[in-house]
Amino acid sequence: MIHDSDGFNQWEAGQTYALRTINKILDEKCIPPKAFLESYGQILENALKPDSDPDLAARALTLPEVSYIGQHRENVDPPTIYKIRHDLIAAIRGEYGDLIQKIYGANMPVNEFSLSGEAMARRALRNVALRLLDDPHLAKAQYDAADNMTARVGALRVLADKDGALGQAAFDDFYDRFKEHALVVDKWFSIQAMAARDDIMNVLEKLRRHLDFNIKNPNRARSLFSSFAHSNPAGFHMADGSGYRFLTEAVIELNGVNPQIAARLLTPLREWRRYTSDRQEKMKQALQKILDTPKLSPDVFEIASKSLRN
Repeated sequence: MIHDSDGFNQWEAGQTYALRTINKILDEKCIPPKAFLESYGQILENALKPDSDPDLAARALTLPEVSYIGQHRENVDPPTIYKIRHDLIAAIRGEYGDLIQKIYGANMPVNEFSLSGEAMARRALRNVALRLLDDPHLAKAQYDAADNMTARVGALRVLADKDGALGQAAFDDFYDRFKEHALVVDKWFSIQAMAARDDIMNVLEKLRRHLDFNIKNPNRARSLFSSFAHSNPAGFHMADGSGYRFLTEAVIELNGVNPQIAARLLTPLREWRRYTSDRQEKMKQALQKILDTPKLSPDVFEIASKSLRN
């Protein structure tokens, strides 16, 4: 991870090391190993060197996502995986906050917006540093000063996880700026649907009632329901089953509107056997409720019935 001369090998070794570290913390309920933190600190220091590759640094500093970690575990518990990953980032920030802040500052834009490879890599590295710092005030400042979509979306991803006036102001401004651009509004919905928040169900219901949400619009439906079910594992797999119920209601409603999208939304429920026993029961109940729906489309029936049998 630190010394290999090949960039891909460095990244792959880092992902493997991080995965093993997170699994160790999950299995042994231990604190983050000092050796891992020191190695991560070396990557941070390397990212500040004049000859460093910002694109490689951005990738190397990004820990494996919750879904990827879950693929390497039995009896998956996504909210717990999220918490361990979140706590590991907090430990990194506690140890190297000043260094991360330097990386963020070193990649501030100094010239006019550019689409060069180096400029895009620096924007990516800056957003990674922002995620690591997890500071809503800094994220709001980046949003307010942004002259490009990458910076705005990077700031919104941090603010989406926070409940407060700063985030609300940024999301309101973003919507007002781009409400005439459908694909950008789709992004606005999806960022909020992927937020890691305890009140995510309230957020989803609010978005569901938004004047610009139309379940008959395929892209808009995917931006809310698919973003949540596929890209928010901690929220979707909450222990109380509320995420499953939200998706079930969406599938039943979409069954009569767009059965192809309804069928695709079932994908996260198809692997119910991989999760903890309590989640397995709730996922099976969701599939059964869908199967009990009158006038179920052939597309939805096929996937739901096969999912329960497999």
